Amino acid sequence: MHRFSRITACKRLKVTVNHIVGRSMTTNNECSAGIIVIGDEILKGQTEDTNSHFICKHLFSLGVKVKKISVIGDDLDTIAREVSLFSKSFTHVITTGGIGPTHDDKTFEGIAKAFDDVLEPNPVLVELCKEYFGPAALDSPKMKLAMVPKSATTVYGYHPETGQKNKFPLVTIKNVYIFPGVPQLLERSFVTLEHLFKNPSKDFYTREIYVDKDEVSIADILNSVDSKHNSTVILGSYPDFINSYYKVKLVLESETKKDLDDACKTLTESLPKGAVIPHAEKNTAVIPHAEENTAVIPHAKKVTTFDI
Repeated sequence: MHRFSRITACKRLKVTVNHIVGRSMTTNNECSAGIIVIGDEILKGQTEDTNSHFICKHLFSLGVKVKKISVIGDDLDTIAREVSLFSKSFTHVITTGGIGPTHDDKTFEGIAKAFDDVLEPNPVLVELCKEYFGPAALDSPKMKLAMVPKSATTVYGYHPETGQKNKFPLVTIKNVYIFPGVPQLLERSFVTLEHLFKNPSKDFYTREIYVDKDEVSIADILNSVDSKHNSTVILGSYPDFINSYYKVKLVLESETKKDLDDACKTLTESLPKGAVIPHAEKNTAVIPHAEENTAVIPHAKKVTTFDI
């Protein structure tokens, strides 16, 4: 059985028979994003990165195509170089991690260097740090969170249900959005700021078909369907070697419902009789609509560290 949902999204990578091929459908409204995960602890395997997965899911539902994820260490020159490259390459750049009071928190400094900027105390952040930590000299570790690029701005998010204003703003500079690395803080902040990234110009359609045949046996069929419809539809094939209910999940995506319907008809008629599983709801991951099913992250408990 297949599932149909209507979402807002830009084009994405095509995956067919385990080969990843960058391809795009005709559009003049593509929104792209690059994610930079900053932290030696990620590269050393000491901390698992869940932030990029969360961001990718939400950006996709907002119509933004994530084109690249980079994981880098707490090195000033590396941060500056990566941010500069990403800023020139993508509509949005999102960084996570490397914000805090210690010597290895270099994100603000690295981003300032990327734009030939300098750090200076931001009045809004200075007052927030004083409120949280108490009075302190500007050159103290307690005030490091308030030292941001001179040309940076602060943006407050608002709770999508209550309208309550976030206590701490997001720091941005040009098209770079600087998020904390602690997952609870990032998630809570991101869902209040989704409007910054949403692409309203396109409606996108997707359908999932579950097949009880191994990928190799249907590879020729998939390639044939793709050749016929690849100007308007992206067909992805995702094998599952441990699921007892299906062996391959096929995902079709298009900017028009008619093109999607045509491709699905071709595909289902080409697959072997009985190959399409009639009931796969319990194995279907629902992609939320950006407006109707925005995830609400409950207020996290007060954290005792700002090493984020």
